Amino acid sequence: MRKIFPVLASVMALTLTLAVSASAKEDVTVISIEGPSDYQVGQHLPDGTTVKTGEKTKLYLRFGKDVASIVKPGSEGVLTLRNGQDWEFVLNSGAILSAVKNPKKRANHFTVRTKTATMGVRGTAFYAREEAGKPTYLCSCHGRVEAKDKDGKTLQDIESKHHDTPIFLGDAPKDAKPVMGHTDAEISGLERLLEL
Repeated sequence: MRKIFPVLASVMALTLTLAVSASAKEDVTVISIEGPSDYQVGQHLPDGTTVKTGEKTKLYLRFGKDVASIVKPGSEGVLTLRNGQDWEFVLNSGAILSAVKNPKKRANHFTVRTKTATMGVRGTAFYAREEAGKPTYLCSCHGRVEAKDKDGKTLQDIESKHHDTPIFLGDAPKDAKPVMGHTDAEISGLERLLEL
């Protein structure tokens, strides 16, 4: 079943048409595309799919009913379904901005994993960026994000009201101000998508 919704230019800096489709499997669905892409709006992406965006392309994804993400230009990652119910985005390079609802309060309902850390999200908006030779950049835009190293040791447990503590994750996490690579308008747009 498909519904078409216009999103105002003031929300995401340009007018987009979104197709939201429901899936019994809670698949990942492409809900919008900005720029040239081989993906199609409404396309379902199964577990194990490698997602790549061009240098001028943003890909808007919906993970079931509770997570909406923007895969930023020049990014690559892999979709992984864990425990048959929780999604993980393995960010190999580039950046992802996500808004997460978690009505059942499951631990690690949605995670983003980079070479440095796994960021577990319980209900929040957050941005992660992975660049070769640099530590992972993490901004908990609002809500709570727990970042763990490869051995499961907590690197940072961040609770934020409004971009309070952007950091670089690594052996010695450090502050990373100012906020980079994402906007409040993008976050608001993703949160509106979760209300559809």
